[in-house]
Amino acid sequence: MYILKFNFKHIKSWYNALINIFKKEIRGNDELFDSGEIFDATTKELHNVLKIVSTENVPNETVRHREIIRALTVLTVINERKATSNFRFNIFYTTILIALAIMTYQLSAKQAKYVEFSTRADRINQQIDINQAVELCKINLNMKTSRLFNVISGEPASCESVLLRYDN
Repeated sequence: MYILKFNFKHIKSWYNALINIFKKEIRGNDELFDSGEIFDATTKELHNVLKIVSTENVPNETVRHREIIRALTVLTVINERKATSNFRFNIFYTTILIALAIMTYQLSAKQAKYVEFSTRADRINQQIDINQAVELCKINLNMKTSRLFNVISGEPASCESVLLRYDN
């Protein structure tokens, strides 16, 4: 049977080594805050500071508020960086949307010109038909139909309605 012998000196040295490692981490965090480098720290460093601050036991009530303020500072820096990246993202996509809106406007203007051009012959023929119907109705006031049709009902338009509408 093998019995492990623990020497109190070994346990104490291990304990002191762990305390020194923890103190180095805390000292590093203190240096970040004291020098103001916390605002220039990398995201990984910020997350490490936040992990230490949030898991550290602070039995002394007089310094507990300091750890809370540090955690809030770290979270503020992280949120500010995310907001800045979101702002850049929004500017980029807003620029793209404005460019697309301008292109849509230009294409709509071209389409309107095309429609105006493509229907020009029909509008000219329609005006010729209206002028002929007005002249025909002026000559023959007793005619019942004018050879024009009501667009809504599809029924022939009377000479009286044509003269009322188109005779200046």
